[in-house]
Amino acid sequence: MEMEFRKFPDFLRGTLYDILQDAYSFDSRNRGIWDANWHESDDFFYDNPQIADNCGLVTCMGSAPIGFVTWDPRHRLEYVEIGHNGIREITSIMKWCFRFAGETAVGGVRSGAGHVLPLPESSPLPGNGSPR
Repeated sequence: MEMEFRKFPDFLRGTLYDILQDAYSFDSRNRGIWDANWHESDDFFYDNPQIADNCGLVTCMGSAPIGFVTWDPRHRLEYVEIGHNGIREITSIMKWCFRFAGETAVGGVRSGAGHVLPLPESSPLPGNGSPR
């Protein structure tokens, strides 16, 4: 799967929030501290698509949104302030990619041609022979 960069309006409202809550899920306290701010930021970018188009991008693996970055360019030439940014937790990335790419099969991914491709031994998903 190839990486690509797309604009926020290509995705439903809530995408920024969803990526943030997943990216920071390693510590449950983050959601309690940042939840309202994450919702406000998501609303801001979806309420202002012209700003989202110029001051943010969504990183995709295939067509699955796996991360994003936003920035404030008002001090451009001197500096740009990085805003919220994040990338999904790896098992979430794999689930999202499978969801966007097609159906999954136990022990692998079903390709468009109907062949089951084995998951790498290091994959954290079940069915790959790993101890998880």
